[in-house]
Amino acid sequence: MNYIVRTKTPLFTGDVERKTTAIRETGIIGSMRWWYEALVRGNGGHACDPTLKDKCEGCDACNVFGSTNAARTFYLRFDEKSAKSTGTKQIKVEIDDGARWYLPAGKMGEFNLSIVGLRGKKKIVESYIPVLLKLMANWGGIGAKNYIGYGVFELLDEQCTAVKIDDLAVGKLLGSISSGKPGTLKVPSLKKMFFCKVTFDFSSGLPDTALGIADRDFQRCKSQKFLPYAAHFRRQLRALFRASSDTSGYPSVLPCLSRFEDSKLWSLRHETIGEARGQSRQGSKIAVSHIYPVDEEKFLWEMRIWGYIPDQQIPAGVDDTIIIADLKERFADEAFWRYCLGNRLITKHSVRFRYVKNRDDYEEYKTFVTDLVLNL
Repeated sequence: MNYIVRTKTPLFTGDVERKTTAIRETGIIGSMRWWYEALVRGNGGHACDPTLKDKCEGCDACNVFGSTNAARTFYLRFDEKSAKSTGTKQIKVEIDDGARWYLPAGKMGEFNLSIVGLRGKKKIVESYIPVLLKLMANWGGIGAKNYIGYGVFELLDEQCTAVKIDDLAVGKLLGSISSGKPGTLKVPSLKKMFFCKVTFDFSSGLPDTALGIADRDFQRCKSQKFLPYAAHFRRQLRALFRASSDTSGYPSVLPCLSRFEDSKLWSLRHETIGEARGQSRQGSKIAVSHIYPVDEEKFLWEMRIWGYIPDQQIPAGVDDTIIIADLKERFADEAFWRYCLGNRLITKHSVRFRYVKNRDDYEEYKTFVTDLVLNL
């Protein structure tokens, strides 16, 4: 199977020095496995927790991606030499309230992706992997640092047309996943995830600057067809889980969390949005893309948001579905985006939001997955 991966935001895989001088195939495979594990758990199958020391005895994910006891069922090659690609440079974002991010250099352009099934697994690999890649391309990302803008891509065939998947292929993949032991609460399940696309109308003109980013850095990103606003959104996203209001009077905290003191929300906020300081460093459970074009002739650009709310730190009387529903309402509020990205940026916006409301209804989950794979 041969594909072309066309980036919409920079691709990052990193190396021992946390740089992307070349794309690491291990980083591509690792992100593919993350999505496959989430798909398996959402379908009721068993995907082992990779953070545990116990060796896997053959879960649905390891049966495809391998483990210490079994080899991977496919060979992958990610070739940037035979495709057009350019590097990006590190971006520093420093907002006046002390918030600071360093966005590392990545890769932009088109890359050849080749996947070959091994050990008699060719038919299985050719049935499952395209569905997985299409899910990632439509609503998620590939590589590392998806939480801070990286990894949005298009999946194309060798003729540079969009890869198409039918609902039979989705059903075949879901039907192949066996039932098993439930996953731990700390690992993602597609059934518990939400996906959002926010489309912005920039018909009044694209922004020329962004708060806290040097003008030359912003213009360089703009010339490469992405606007580096992921950090600005994440700043306000964190405020949705904080029991306070900003100085402009805009209600920050989500309605379902407004009755709690901030001490009750601290752990939920850091578990969900991540923590980069101290001894409790941890990654974000919500990913945010930069803004990228979807129809330049109509001045339409888009941002993706996806992730899940970890159960462990949610206050009593609230569950993750209530929080997700509140996020959906907040993202539909134009005032939120005007405040988050700057009043002059937004003419109008539209939101597409997907999540499973009734998690006991398998047919709803199957429809949910099919919609993610088949539809942008």
